[in-house]
Amino acid sequence: MREHEMPGLPLASAVIVLGAWDAYRQPDNMQAEALWQARASGHPVIVLDLHLPFDADYLGAGAYLVTFGDTKAQMEAVVEAVFGEARP
Repeated sequence: MREHEMPGLPLASAVIVLGAWDAYRQPDNMQAEALWQARASGHPVIVLDLHLPFDADYLGAGAYLVTFGDTKAQMEAVVEAVFGEARP
């Protein structure tokens, strides 16, 4: 198995999920660099904006989910949404 492959998941179907925390406050930070590298991979990228809604705009995310806070309940809800366990 290559280093960037996940067991049981063909690389061609990989989706990259990137968590961002106030990336807009630090323009030259590793979060933005990670997103640009993820986009360069050619795989779909979903940004989880784990605090305030400004990172999705700053990072230019095509697909994103915003928690609007950092409480335990909000973090659990975003995990449930990502894994399809959330009920509307």
